[in-house]
Amino acid sequence: MINFTNHPYDMWSESQKNAACEFGEIKEIAFPAVSPEATEEELDILANEYTEKILALNDHVVLLQGEFTLSFRVVQLLKSKGLEVLAACSKRNVKEWKDDDGKYHKEMLFEFVQFRRY
Repeated sequence: MINFTNHPYDMWSESQKNAACEFGEIKEIAFPAVSPEATEEELDILANEYTEKILALNDHVVLLQGEFTLSFRVVQLLKSKGLEVLAACSKRNVKEWKDDDGKYHKEMLFEFVQFRRY
């Protein structure tokens, strides 16, 4: 499985690592930071660039999560090449509060549940 996310394998929970064992060795390509100012053309270039990097690793399963518009492009390209593309599904436990200075804070804890196909 290729982990194309901004969540390195070393940071995964044991339950997610165990579920990933079904797919064999984990290879990683870090999901890039995507500028909110990026144009459609720049996103298309990035999508093609990362699709080629993924294909070069010669695996048939990709865990793909990141900035939505780049993810959508890459998912479409990979699926057109016959790859299985997955997302990690988690329970999201959120704690929100304002401090004494009125600043908003959010703390999230994600609990892995399963992998799901795009």
